[in-house]
Amino acid sequence: MTMDHALLLITVTIILNIVIVPSVYWGLVRAKQLEREQEREQLLELLAQRNGGVIRHFGLGIGAVVMVWWVQANQRMDVHPMLIETMVVYAVNTMLFAVLESLLAQKIARMLLWVPEKQHHE
Repeated sequence: MTMDHALLLITVTIILNIVIVPSVYWGLVRAKQLEREQEREQLLELLAQRNGGVIRHFGLGIGAVVMVWWVQANQRMDVHPMLIETMVVYAVNTMLFAVLESLLAQKIARMLLWVPEKQHHE
């Protein structure tokens, strides 16, 4: 694997930061708006989305850690050192996204404690 692969992974990591950080922020803004509007069902949907994000980012982070371990354990592979370092940065970055999503999900779950269920009138 070459330096080109490392540059590609750096590019992917930067793009993920550009996309995911604002997404987490707007998720928080949306959650606060839904809490003010007492929209319990939509808050539950947002919570499910954020919990999915936790699982997705954690899975990708674990996958990256396994790749780093596998590449370092396999001495026959000719891997550029920068690619290994880039994979480590990607793994840490992705795990941080999992933590951010988890913190947001916890905040939404706390908000749900204060939003009453709507009564259905028949």
